[in-house]
Amino acid sequence: MFNLTCYATGLDKFQIEPLDEWYSKGAVIKLNDIDVTSIDIERHKLYKSISFDYEKSESYYNKEFAKVNNREFGCVKQSFPDYDGEEYKVNVPFENINFVRETAYPNCPTVAILFADENDDKPYKNKPIFLYKSNAKVTDFWIDATVTTPLSVNITNYIEMGNTKIYNNAVYSNHFSQETNPFTLNTINNSLYATYYEGYLSNLFNQKNRLTTVKAYFPISLITSLKLNDRLIIRDKRYIINELKANLTTGEVTLVLINDFRKVLNTSVPVQTGTSTVDLPILVPNEVSSVAVATTSSGVTFSSASFTTSGLVTVTMGASPTEFIAITSEAGVEIVSEELFNITYEGAAPRQIDINLTSTYINEATPTIETTYITQL
Repeated sequence: MFNLTCYATGLDKFQIEPLDEWYSKGAVIKLNDIDVTSIDIERHKLYKSISFDYEKSESYYNKEFAKVNNREFGCVKQSFPDYDGEEYKVNVPFENINFVRETAYPNCPTVAILFADENDDKPYKNKPIFLYKSNAKVTDFWIDATVTTPLSVNITNYIEMGNTKIYNNAVYSNHFSQETNPFTLNTINNSLYATYYEGYLSNLFNQKNRLTTVKAYFPISLITSLKLNDRLIIRDKRYIINELKANLTTGEVTLVLINDFRKVLNTSVPVQTGTSTVDLPILVPNEVSSVAVATTSSGVTFSSASFTTSGLVTVTMGASPTEFIAITSEAGVEIVSEELFNITYEGAAPRQIDINLTSTYINEATPTIETTYITQL
């Protein structure tokens, strides 16, 4: 569901993390002085189809969605008839419910879920449902007794359970496809596919990508230190490792490589205006002893300034020094984007906060500095 990979870190100890995050922790190794005996390049046998599916739901609104859209709610399917590879299938053992806004109580900012057959009069036996739990929300609304049956309840707070989750001021969903947020009626771009699968698959389907087989002789020190998530630079091209075979006696190595066109680091994290905090993942790559975190932007602090193992740093920012001017409708209501950010006046420029990550390598004297950014809107 989240495109996770698992690897051992010690005896009976394992680390589980998203595939793209695992690749980001790989060292970038330049192989300039190795004895290459042959390089063969061929095209990929790319997948002829990809599909990401939930269990089929018998809920009324899910059935109506399937009729209108010719696909199941929250699922993704794509065919590539010109390719001759296998099928790429992900099937999760959950039912993905199509939440719909409750219109009977206009003052109630909740959604309704309808477990019923197409005749809207019988319950059905649903499959397990996977939902996100959000933090408690403070509110004040009434279920009006004049709307339907006598029921008048004042709700002051509630726990939001649904298909969406806000993290670092961005909205994520547990759909594979881009669907509408039932709370805001905006499209949610951060789907499971976009967040966890698109990087790997779009790199694979890149028209410039090829399958490269390299036969060479490596020193034993390189063979024993090489990790499967390391990125290799050979003749100015960067690759990820698809297969690796090594003879520890002779040092002969056969590598099957895939071109790597992805970014090594995420370059921007958007946050709202005002005093904010955001959690940034700090990845300590292979062969790196520590990563130092620093910035030249004023009013920015970190929960930790140095990392010897991968973790999260909480970045605290003061109010943006740039004036924030929200655009409002004729009725005086502030206009927000699909990601729930306020739309600002053209004269209000965002503030870019640079985060410098200095990596100190175990076997190299010169540290490397990479910069990622937080865009404060």
